[in-house]
Amino acid sequence: MPWHRLASGLVALALLSGCSASKQTQTYRCDHVVSVTTDAWGGKTYRFDDGAQQVVPKRGFDPATAPAIALEHYGIPTRPQGGSALREWTQDWGRPMDTPPGPPGYCTSNRRNS
Repeated sequence: MPWHRLASGLVALALLSGCSASKQTQTYRCDHVVSVTTDAWGGKTYRFDDGAQQVVPKRGFDPATAPAIALEHYGIPTRPQGGSALREWTQDWGRPMDTPPGPPGYCTSNRRNS
């Protein structure tokens, strides 16, 4: 599953998990970006105050034409050499990425229904 599909699902899940009408005992913590660096391909590495980091390719980054080292850097599967594996890879990764602008953020919760 491409990361952008997975990420959008996780964001939706995170947003929905904090919006229940039932009674809950919950601690909610959001971590904030403390530093940003730009990599050789124009993408950003965001470091958060809890020590986590997120690597985000620049808007328009094209896995189909990117070098293998850039794919590895962004956590994109290696481009197959040919055949059905390449067709499947191209279906998932063979177009420029529409990376959201701005710094990411993430929140965690220990939500428990009571």
